Amino acid sequence: MVELADVLERFLQLVVIAEPLAHVINLFAAQAELAYLRTYSDVYRAHLKAYTEGILRGIEEWERKEAISIEDATQMPPIAALPMSDGNAHHR
Repeated sequence: MVELADVLERFLQLVVIAEPLAHVINLFAAQAELAYLRTYSDVYRAHLKAYTEGILRGIEEWERKEAISIEDATQMPPIAALPMSDGNAHHR
């Protein structure tokens, strides 16, 4: 019975030693996961920023061209009346 108690005591000592070791391993795993997520976040943020800037440049270019088109249209002389099939000009 004493031998069984000695074996059990040694086993419990190992459990007491192994428990903090498991905590340290979990801590390292959590730190590694956090480092991965930070890197992923940085990369994702850079891609999202580049995409958004590209979209905004496209919108600004469209607005610029639209403003030029409107300006050009207002500076054009009125369209001459087109003749109708009977040879008369169409007037409204």
